[in-house]
Amino acid sequence: LSTDDWRTHSIHPEDLPRVQKLLQEHIVGHSDVFESEHRIRNARSEWVWVRSRGKVVERDSSGSPLRMAGTARDITIIRRAERERRVALEVLRSMSEAVAVVDLDFRFVAVNPAFSRTTGYDEDEVLNQGSRLLDSSQHSSEFYRRIRDVLERTGHWAGEMWQRRRDGDAIVGASAQIRP
Repeated sequence: LSTDDWRTHSIHPEDLPRVQKLLQEHIVGHSDVFESEHRIRNARSEWVWVRSRGKVVERDSSGSPLRMAGTARDITIIRRAERERRVALEVLRSMSEAVAVVDLDFRFVAVNPAFSRTTGYDEDEVLNQGSRLLDSSQHSSEFYRRIRDVLERTGHWAGEMWQRRRDGDAIVGASAQIRP
């Protein structure tokens, strides 16, 4: 197979025009390197995502490329994780119940619009802040410590607790879950 035939049969038809355009731009000198994320057919004839990078490393006396060197890295798992993250974010944003995601140190990493409406805190105000921000004086600090201990040990807690809005008013919050 010629290089052109290989490319036509190996690169996903939807990605081929863009890949060819990027490659041509590099070959004629409009870009220092060829770089693309696209799908190729693997040895099992499955489509996988790759990040390809390459560069013309040798040209003839008229400037035509003789050799190109580069790499292609399988990024299928990364692309799948990005897609799942986008879907999860869309689900989170569309929920009518207030939802906050905290890390293992109980710092906010994401909240949905319903959380902001319920608590009065905008997302940018709570990100990287500790969840104690919502602790209410209706419960002792020991009460919240026990809940956090249960979450660390078992990964979930269900029940009702008082929490504090930004304006200081009390609201009732419910269940929590930790996933590694």
